[in-house]
Amino acid sequence: MLIACAVNCAGQAPAYVDRPAVRAALPADFEVPTPRTGEPKELRLVVVLDNELAADAGALAVWRDALDYANALWIPLTGTRLVAAEETQAALSPVMFEARQQLAQQFADSTELVVGVVRAEPRVTAGDALVEWGASGLDAGRLVVRVDPAVAPGKGVGVDAELLAGDDPVARDIRDAHRRHRHAVVLIHHLVRTLGGIAETDPAWLTHPRYSHNQRGISDRNRELVERAIADRMAGKSIDERATGLLSLIEASEWGGWVE
Repeated sequence: MLIACAVNCAGQAPAYVDRPAVRAALPADFEVPTPRTGEPKELRLVVVLDNELAADAGALAVWRDALDYANALWIPLTGTRLVAAEETQAALSPVMFEARQQLAQQFADSTELVVGVVRAEPRVTAGDALVEWGASGLDAGRLVVRVDPAVAPGKGVGVDAELLAGDDPVARDIRDAHRRHRHAVVLIHHLVRTLGGIAETDPAWLTHPRYSHNQRGISDRNRELVERAIADRMAGKSIDERATGLLSLIEASEWGGWVE
C-alpha cells in the first residue's frame, strides 16, 4: 500500500505533480507494504519546544507539519498515532546531546516519550548525516530533533536547479515537499532509535545513518522491534524489562541488514 502525501497532506496533489520533471523532483512517498488496520491507538509524546523555536512562527509550522506527515508512515507502520499530548517550552541547549541531557534531568521520573525540538542555528548548516539533525538512543525515551525552515533539498535530487530555485507555485511546492519529507524522516529516525531500532545498511530505509530524499520506510525487522517496544511501553513495563525483551527479539534470528 502506498501512503502518498508528498505535496499536500491536506488534500489532492496538484495536477502538475504528474509531469515527469516535477515528479522526478519530489521526494519519495512513504510506503508500508502491509499496513496495520483499524483505529490507531495514541502514542503520547511530551513535546518540549525550545524558547527560540516557539517564538519563530515559521519554524513552529515546519515542526507541526513534520509531526503530521510522520503519521502518514507511523500509523500504518505501527497501528499507533503520534500525538503531542503535552506541549511545553524551555531554554534548551542548541547542542543537541546537551539538550537531551537536559530532558533526561527534567523528566527523570517520567515514563513518557519526550521530544525536544530546537531551532537550527543560522550559522550552522547540517549535512545529510542524521546525527546532525537529532540526538537519540535506547534509554528512558528522550530524543531531540532540530528544525530548519530554510533547509534546501538534499544532494542527488537530480533535477534542473531552476525548477527548485524558482519563485513560482511549482517550485515552492517542491521545496515544501522536501522540507516536509526531511523533517518527518528526522523525527521517525530518532524515534525509532529511541524505541530500540538499529541503524540499517539500505539507504532507502529511514534508519540508515544518512538522509536521502528517496527514503520510504523501514525494514520488517526494525518494525518488529518498534512494535514490541511500543507494546511494552503501553503495558507499563520498566526500561530493564523493555531492553530484555528487545534483546531476546534481536537474538531470535540473524539478519544481515543492520549496520554492525
